[in-house]
Amino acid sequence: MNGQQRRTLPLIVFTEVPISTSVIQLATASATIRLSAAATTFGTRATLYVTLTEPLPTDYQQVSYLESTGTQYINTGYKANYNTSVRTKVMFNETSASQGIYCSRDGSVSSNTYSLFIVGTAFRHDYNSSQTATSLKTSANTEYEISSNKNILTINNKVYNTATYASFSASYNMTLMASTVGGTGLANYLNGRMYYCKIYDNDLLIRDLVPCYRKSDNKPGLYDIVNNVFYTNAGTGEFAVGPNV
Repeated sequence: MNGQQRRTLPLIVFTEVPISTSVIQLATASATIRLSAAATTFGTRATLYVTLTEPLPTDYQQVSYLESTGTQYINTGYKANYNTSVRTKVMFNETSASQGIYCSRDGSVSSNTYSLFIVGTAFRHDYNSSQTATSLKTSANTEYEISSNKNILTINNKVYNTATYASFSASYNMTLMASTVGGTGLANYLNGRMYYCKIYDNDLLIRDLVPCYRKSDNKPGLYDIVNNVFYTNAGTGEFAVGPNV
């Protein structure tokens, strides 16, 4: 279990209608109650025990978000391609400066790129060689739920851009909360919060990044519960963290 916390709890279930099969899902665990196909009793009561597996190892404390002051970022170790998808939620402390949310591209900032920025207070969606300024203007202290499904950008459940779907692969790793510049430097740092980030490669979840801090030294970062890797700040200074979850 890689040090993950396990708790076993009694779960009491009541049904007020005749049922033959009842499925219960709770947190990250699932349990199934199987009743006889002939069961017609009203007010059925069943007790079972479920094991809940916490998402992080015991050495880490999950928090509601990581907050960057404009010099911190995460290197995910993953190079994006035309089948990459990203799901994340962010909030900006201010929107006057250009800021990168995620970025993976080549030495040229406009080739083989899979990136999302705010530029001139609007979201800009970069896919392959296209750079598209969307109609969505950003506001400080506002949460944005982002789903970049390969070539399609959706923000707060509305599609804002559909780029031409075409084969490509970036040369440099995807950064979060900053953008790469020619693969040698960083720019466009995020000044705000990231609540979570999930990265998919051709619909396969390859990074499930949870904001947290390491209890032994209070080091903040993003813990990848897919690969059990703790990603910490690759820039200067340190992330701030939100309340414990």
